[in-house]
Amino acid sequence: MSLIEISLTMIFRFSIIVFFLTNVSSFSQSLSLPSVFSDNMVLQQKTKVTVWGWSFKEDEITVKTSWGQATTIKSDTSGKWSAIINTIEAGGPYELTVTGKKSELKIKNILLGEVWLCSGQSNMEMTFSGWPPKDTVYRAAEEIKKIRNPSIRMFTVVKSYSLKPEINCKGNWKEANAENLKDFSATAYYFGSELYKKLNVPIGLINTSWGGTQIKSWTSIEALSIYPEFGALKENFQQRKGEQCSREKWLKKHVKIDLSNLLASEMWKNLNFSDSVCSTTNYSDLEWERMKLPIQWEKTKLGEFDGAVWFRKTIDIPESWKGKELQIDLPGIDDMDQTWVNGVKVGATERPGYWQTPRHYKIPSSLITSNKILIAIRIIDHQGGGGIWDTQIPMSICLKSDTSKKVALDGNWKYLVVAEYSNNTFYLFDIKNREYQCRVSANTIGPNTSTALYNAMICPLAPFAIKGFIWYQGESNVGSSDQYSSYQASMVRDWRKLWGQENLPFYFVQISPYKYSGIMNTESAELRNAQRVSMDSIKNSGMVVTLDIGDVNIIHPSKKKEVGERLAYWALAKDYQKNSTYSGPLYKSF
Repeated sequence: MSLIEISLTMIFRFSIIVFFLTNVSSFSQSLSLPSVFSDNMVLQQKTKVTVWGWSFKEDEITVKTSWGQATTIKSDTSGKWSAIINTIEAGGPYELTVTGKKSELKIKNILLGEVWLCSGQSNMEMTFSGWPPKDTVYRAAEEIKKIRNPSIRMFTVVKSYSLKPEINCKGNWKEANAENLKDFSATAYYFGSELYKKLNVPIGLINTSWGGTQIKSWTSIEALSIYPEFGALKENFQQRKGEQCSREKWLKKHVKIDLSNLLASEMWKNLNFSDSVCSTTNYSDLEWERMKLPIQWEKTKLGEFDGAVWFRKTIDIPESWKGKELQIDLPGIDDMDQTWVNGVKVGATERPGYWQTPRHYKIPSSLITSNKILIAIRIIDHQGGGGIWDTQIPMSICLKSDTSKKVALDGNWKYLVVAEYSNNTFYLFDIKNREYQCRVSANTIGPNTSTALYNAMICPLAPFAIKGFIWYQGESNVGSSDQYSSYQASMVRDWRKLWGQENLPFYFVQISPYKYSGIMNTESAELRNAQRVSMDSIKNSGMVVTLDIGDVNIIHPSKKKEVGERLAYWALAKDYQKNSTYSGPLYKSF
């Protein structure tokens, strides 16, 4: 094993140790809690709250709170245990202690208040940082500077998918302040902020969302199986579970880089995959595969893939360009890149959200010593579509002093996969032997696999006590409006069943107008109507209209404050008996 691989392994092991030592007064592998039970959490006030976890089989577990509640139970033969405690009126901070025979866990800085689960796709996921240059949250920079409210807290579920129901997820509770807010869901925060203003109690927000995902991903296999189009789902799942298991075992043999405990603003910078040789001029890429750019790599042999891929191309430039400063112009890269010329890094964009932002990198004259130059680009895609695929902006290289003189860069490029990204972890591949290209098993699942997000990002949260759900999704289901109303109703029944409460409130956002397939296309209108119709079959639900605050040119409208507040108006009127105008008139007949 190389020194780099040893270092990466040590970093990974250290991060795991830190994760488990957090909140543990005497470390033991025996006693553990789901990640949603952690420092800074908010528990639902004035109710019966389930606290659960794992320990030795038939271990005696005591759960005790600083607000005066205590109970003792035994874990079952598998080691799982579950306790019910009563919460009092809103307030805090409090502590909760869980004690077993051999170890003890203590959770600090707990508040009691109102807890809501916030889910959906990119418009729910969209943080205050946004996705510049087009997709930004209105006045986000000003909001980040002025907001500091430790009574509003958010638990963001780390993205993950699975074909089987999981028992835990990754995430942390964080207070609303300038440091944390840039990584908060803006819609969810504004919803919570409006509740806080009107109720004056702590607000807990569980954000479990993933951009570009369809509603089928958030629904259980049992709920989907009633639909003919998912008829073979159960039969296929056993085989696919076996494939997933085999693939996970294969991945776990590799050196890992776990990003779970890093700040979102820092986690993607200077990632070392032991792959720097891929940028050098004396490296042989003869056996690399080829891809014609620009194209979204999901539409190629590479398929559904998240991770790091190198692209290389040697081009001829005019003799007169030798010794002169050049510029490389690329369309938006989905999602991040390092760009190298003749073995020297000339530019990098190493933060998510800039997939629409064109790259313009200066190439120093000292690198241009020949009429042939090597361009190498390492692209990291962490979700959704990947690669260089915008055909509206040409890929080219030009004289810095005269940008009208260009050499086109589109066409065949050589490429090599060097790392796969899954569940917040990079798995590094052997570059010398082109390991990923020669693998036996293909990646069989992703975030849009039916039930995959329900299993990994919803199941682990139940039965954590909540007041209700807010939901912002539908853009990825444009084109299937005929079924959407029924799908949404099934999903809501599904979630309520999981929490064991058939009347949990469900408030959702109608998708904003956007020219999906041209300005005169009616698909988004049809989907909006299906969302409206779903209110008839989903009791205790409500819909926020956004026709007046959308933008047909931007799929992620900037006015998230208005969306969050309108969601809150429904909750304030229906669940907190506040005199709030929560809806305008809705269409009745025609």
